[in-house]
Amino acid sequence: MNLRFLLSFFVLAFFSSKSFAFTELSFDFGYDKQVYGSLRQNKQTSRSYQASIAFFLYKYTAIELNASHSEQETLENNVIPVSGTDVSVVSLSTNVTSDTLGIGFRQAFAARNAFIRPSISIGYANQRIKDRTTFTFRDNGTGVTDRFSDPINKLRLDSIFMSFSMQVQLTQLFAIKGSVQSVFPAFDFDRATDDLKYTAGFSWIF
Repeated sequence: MNLRFLLSFFVLAFFSSKSFAFTELSFDFGYDKQVYGSLRQNKQTSRSYQASIAFFLYKYTAIELNASHSEQETLENNVIPVSGTDVSVVSLSTNVTSDTLGIGFRQAFAARNAFIRPSISIGYANQRIKDRTTFTFRDNGTGVTDRFSDPINKLRLDSIFMSFSMQVQLTQLFAIKGSVQSVFPAFDFDRATDDLKYTAGFSWIF
């Protein structure tokens, strides 16, 4: 995630704290690892980071700005012969990164000082995705290996973000939280659950 953009969240929080009912700054992190294959030779690892700031106009309703970065790496170690040659593909690695900026609304369902505070968020997101696939080939006669990487594919999407969060208020200003988040192509609601992320984090109220 761009460090300059993250710093802007703190600046916005500081200068806007007196302009709204209150302001909430949140950070979330998610991690997932899956190992699969008959010999457990394959794995998929994903990480996600998100920062958000919510300007509460009223007791329960806020304007939300958020920025997120996610990485997903898939490594498959399977031997696949290349037809008509003495060469095999012995591994395939795919790396996908996504950077997202969003603006929308947050609706809380309990007051700021409630011990349990659920909320939902929805809005527009600008999503930039990069992916690259790397193949490792082996000469079956000599055992020599070589790597080949595809060019980086870049994609920009106008998307919708949605999230559900549950906060536990530890002090008057500090809370821990768990969230379910989704980003999907705009108005393609059939894909809303295709890329769910489960995160944990914390938030401050100013």
